[in-house]
Amino acid sequence: MTTQTFSELLDWQWSHYPENHRNRTNLLIHIVAVPLFWVGAINFVFPLVFLGLIHALGGAVLMALSLRWSKPRRCRSPACAITCAGCWPSNSSPSRAMC
Repeated sequence: MTTQTFSELLDWQWSHYPENHRNRTNLLIHIVAVPLFWVGAINFVFPLVFLGLIHALGGAVLMALSLRWSKPRRCRSPACAITCAGCWPSNSSPSRAMC
């Protein structure tokens, strides 16, 4: 099998076009099948490439929005900053009650 350039492939296809499309049934099959093939190929490749990227970017945007909208509470005293990492007040610990 020899390798052909794109222009050689087109020349080969056009040289055989009248011979291969003399039969109307074959021509009608090609008129329907070729666009269906292209649509199928595009529908197969597009989601593999672009939907993964869209999902990744969408997840990153949602995470950024979530971090922006969740406002952490500020510690009001030095004891709170040392004893509780998130400064979430709790009734069970006297040092956390100071937060």
